Amino acid sequence: MASINSYNGSFGAILAQLEAVEGTAETLTKVDAIPVFQATPTIDLGFSMENPALEDMYGTKYLGQVTVAKCSWSMEMPIYGDGEASANVLNIPRYVSQILATAFDVDISPLTQIDLTPKINTTTNNVNCSFTLAGFFGLKGAPAGGAKLRALISGCKIGKATFTLKSDGLHRLKLEGLGVYNSNWTDSADDLSGNNWDVAANQFVRGTGQGLTLDAGAGAVLANVTSTEISIDFGADYILTDGALSTVGVGGIGYTKRDINFTIDPIWAPTASYNIYSQALAGGSFAIASATAYPAAYSATAGYGFKVAAPFVQFAGSTPDRGVAVRQKLTGMAVKSVENTDPLTLTII
Repeated sequence: MASINSYNGSFGAILAQLEAVEGTAETLTKVDAIPVFQATPTIDLGFSMENPALEDMYGTKYLGQVTVAKCSWSMEMPIYGDGEASANVLNIPRYVSQILATAFDVDISPLTQIDLTPKINTTTNNVNCSFTLAGFFGLKGAPAGGAKLRALISGCKIGKATFTLKSDGLHRLKLEGLGVYNSNWTDSADDLSGNNWDVAANQFVRGTGQGLTLDAGAGAVLANVTSTEISIDFGADYILTDGALSTVGVGGIGYTKRDINFTIDPIWAPTASYNIYSQALAGGSFAIASATAYPAAYSATAGYGFKVAAPFVQFAGSTPDRGVAVRQKLTGMAVKSVENTDPLTLTII
């Protein structure tokens, strides 16, 4: 959404902060806000009730109790990058430093760019492995003190991250994940005023610049894609207690995998110039790379770009689609080619 305000009496605002200790809630204020698209943030406290399953001849019902609260959340946001503020100085977007950093390795060693690779955070002592998330889903009155409906969950981890890149239009990032029950929905008078996205809005990344290329070993070939989707499934799952140790039965959240799936939607090109299907049938792999995308301000030289590099992608399916132009939607997965390679690198510059 463009800003936090009282337009139409309702809004969806998300605050997030990296946790110093995994599962221990941080104190959130309006400076912890994350830009999100309208009506996309959700938080579900996910209560499960025990059913005693007792019977009598009169069909009497006996009340159960809450045995577990499996909290889930999701949000969708524009991809933006503060990029390079000055010589060798980077401003790291909050959605990177406070959310993605829990499931991606954030490398700023090049000094002029931010490289993201999907690696489960292996920091010791459970530091920087989770974040606290608060959602505001209603407003009566002014943002400075009006009544709001608020939910807060801690120990949040990303279950799935989906990057949607368009040939034109805002790039989007959808995040879905789990959290640990912290509190009920409550009334709040938190001050959320004066924290608009005027600066970040000029840095929302759009378009694919010069497009996406595929390379099967014979040189890069332009794919003429209309859209690219990258889905990373971390397999987040709940670690449950036996119920006696916690009133809601959730001890934490663990990761089980890291699956990276690609979908690209290219306009068909003559097979004489590039026969992607014969390569796929032969069990071949492709390197996928994009040129640097450009920001909403259409500046290709001021930074604030986003690019993709996946050195080892194998396609598993195709779906022809006839519209104004013939298109072939390709789906596949990105994996490691050797032990010391990264399956995917996303770069903000």
